[in-house]
Amino acid sequence: MYMYFEADDTLDKSMADLVSEYLPSTQGSCMTFWYHMYGDDIGSLEVFTMGSDGGHLGPAFSKTGAQGDVWIQGSADIVYIGEFKIVFEASGTKSGTGDIAIDDIDVFTRSCSDGGNPTSLPVIPMDCTFESSMCSYTQLTSDQFDWTRTFWFTNTETTGPKFDHTLGTSYGWYVYTDATSRQPGDKAQLASPAQNPTGTGSKCLVFWYHMFGAHVNRLNVYLRVSQPQMTLDNIIFTKYGTQGNQWIKAEKEITSDDVWEIIYEGVVGQSDSGDIALDDLSLYDGACPTEVECDFELDFCSWTQDQTNSWQWLRNAGPTPTSSTGPSYDHSTGSALGYYAYVNAADASTGSKARLFSPIYSDTDMECLRFWYHMYGSNLGTLTIYTEDQVTHSDSGVLFTRNGPSDDAWRFGQVSISSSHRYKAVIEAERGFYILGDIAIDDVEVIRGSCPRQGFCDFQNDLCGWSQEVVQDQWDWLRSSGATDSPNTGPQVDHTYGTQEGYYIFFDNSFPTMKVGETAVLNSEHFSPVSSACLSFWYYMYGKDIGDLNVWMAYSNGQPRESHWSLSGDQGFSWFNVQIDLSSDIEFRIQLEAVYQIVGDQGDIAVDDLDFEMNACSDIGTAAPVTPARPTTAPVLSICTFEDDFCDFTQATPSSLVWYRNSGDTPIPNTGPTVDHTLGNTFGYYVYLKSDVGNSGDVGQLISSSMTAGPQGICASWWYHMNGADINKLEVWKTEGSTHVIEWSRLGPQGPDWKHGQVSLTGSFMVKFQGYKGSGSRGAIALDDISFSTGECPSQRMCDFEHGDWCGFDQDYTDQGDWNVERDDFSPLDLTYGPSTDHTYGTQIGK
Repeated sequence: MYMYFEADDTLDKSMADLVSEYLPSTQGSCMTFWYHMYGDDIGSLEVFTMGSDGGHLGPAFSKTGAQGDVWIQGSADIVYIGEFKIVFEASGTKSGTGDIAIDDIDVFTRSCSDGGNPTSLPVIPMDCTFESSMCSYTQLTSDQFDWTRTFWFTNTETTGPKFDHTLGTSYGWYVYTDATSRQPGDKAQLASPAQNPTGTGSKCLVFWYHMFGAHVNRLNVYLRVSQPQMTLDNIIFTKYGTQGNQWIKAEKEITSDDVWEIIYEGVVGQSDSGDIALDDLSLYDGACPTEVECDFELDFCSWTQDQTNSWQWLRNAGPTPTSSTGPSYDHSTGSALGYYAYVNAADASTGSKARLFSPIYSDTDMECLRFWYHMYGSNLGTLTIYTEDQVTHSDSGVLFTRNGPSDDAWRFGQVSISSSHRYKAVIEAERGFYILGDIAIDDVEVIRGSCPRQGFCDFQNDLCGWSQEVVQDQWDWLRSSGATDSPNTGPQVDHTYGTQEGYYIFFDNSFPTMKVGETAVLNSEHFSPVSSACLSFWYYMYGKDIGDLNVWMAYSNGQPRESHWSLSGDQGFSWFNVQIDLSSDIEFRIQLEAVYQIVGDQGDIAVDDLDFEMNACSDIGTAAPVTPARPTTAPVLSICTFEDDFCDFTQATPSSLVWYRNSGDTPIPNTGPTVDHTLGNTFGYYVYLKSDVGNSGDVGQLISSSMTAGPQGICASWWYHMNGADINKLEVWKTEGSTHVIEWSRLGPQGPDWKHGQVSLTGSFMVKFQGYKGSGSRGAIALDDISFSTGECPSQRMCDFEHGDWCGFDQDYTDQGDWNVERDDFSPLDLTYGPSTDHTYGTQIGK
């Protein structure tokens, strides 16, 4: 008996699969079989492996065409992590009359080539920048959705990166989990190519991740070894919640005696503002650099226990076993699911000590050890930090110490460290008199340079000693750079550096689920009693929907908090400084509170350069303003895409012609656009002047709101469409008081494409777009994507064709052909002999 595939001359490319039962994971097996392929126009025989997710790997064996009227022995090396099936696949051709047969299948636990040693996997690089493809990474089917490869922005404005990590531009590619229309807890899993055992050495896995948004959930990275099940023991990296609008580097050391692969898992949060992105995945030979931070989510990182003491530090999530002491949530995630390290006072006697040692760090002129600690209970002992010289084996002496009862809160601590030799940092807990004395630590890290002064933060790297409120508010402050995602609100640059690369924090009020009165609170570290102190910071409150910004003083003894400063409403398009005198005879924290008061999405409130000094504000002096003059009118930077409405534009009344919003074609054939400019499809909106009403020469006017240019001026930019035999004229006017000046004009048909226009403007003015009706009905004039930005307009003498615009160049219609603007990956043309990338960016997305 044998199995055979009967060719069918009535079917083109008919196919049949013979599938085995599930077989156990193997690092190297040899399958042998006999096959017979005889006849006219024989098809092919291939052997694949198929995982539990249905994905095929291979082929491990392939033959095509007639092999003679004879049985031939075939073999295939099989390597697969996890349970798998073997698939024999036979395919025929429409004209074929030859059958394919197989017989005597055997599987041996050895390599086909060497008869005994496990088969090594082919070397498939793990490096991937995603610029041209997904490389060798595959989507798993055991999850709920897939990772998406993209460039530019993600689909949701309030989350995800604005550019990739590789190129640092909006034309670079990355992968991300799109949280839009997903359910909380949905997962997307991406698998690396399988790798050979690391042997006696190790590998360093490096990747860059981006987690920004109000409801970012969790990024997990798993080391999958010899089995398909994903268990906690396999997890090697995890991060929860927003990490700021930035790409962050992660490094994890890999050692494995078995074949292994990496699984990247993104988990969806409570809303679509929870995209997670990855870029620049790579694998290097050798160990990773010494870890400088630990959040205890998975283990103790590179920190080790003092084995000379029986009392040990433990990892825990949620409350500690003894009530009325210890934290109920960690600091990293602010939830009962996050982990921290603690000592359980119930496990030791009075005076017992537990020590954690850091990895060995190099000698240093100055470094800062930062950490969060929790000391709550009536019988607390002492928390002490010092360093241990690895050459002289001497201690530095106490650098930090705390003892006695405290409130149920995470507190910020930091110590500056200098050492002429290699050193270890030591975190030591000493037990108090009774069991109500649990001490916990979390988020320990070493950063270069001396520690900043207490209360200061410019938000360039993180929130410093400030932290998000966990209980009393509904939203979080977000850390970001550049412009916020909502138009006509929020800053364009930070205050510290005045650039789009500088960071600040802001309250994003654009979420549809927000309710009036909901807040976001940022807490300072704890301050000791002080007779005179000054809190200083810069705020940015611009937009028609701005709510409240409040400063409170909260007390550790539980007495009601007190208001010390408040500001409401639009304050203009600039950073402004405030200094607040404070004093207290008991320990306190400062709370920075933003309140959602007006329904709308133009109410972002930003804060930067927080500082706290132990002097009266009058002794410090007044900070210099960040701009020479405060603008008194509305936007100097905005954009209108007409997707929802006319934004702040109005129409002149009375007017013989009216601008209309439209999507797709205009009603009159052979004139007007077929798609908008913003989205480039028939669903996007633009505005246009109807050409089948009114008389020749009639005028339609679209007028901006008033605006004032700063010393850098303003660039007005727009896209226009003037196509049709009866096109008349489009003008752009600057109106300043009673003065009206034409700044730009186009007359007659300008071709079938959207074209770009811009003018540089100064002073206080309104901008008027004025279109004229032609002599017939084929004269529709359209506008889209009108924007106003700070600074002079860029030169148009250079053209990179990136926007699909010809930059003023026109086709010569007297010749025999036309030039086309193309990009390789989206081109409808078969550019067999053309370039595969553009010159500007050197990528397929460039034009």
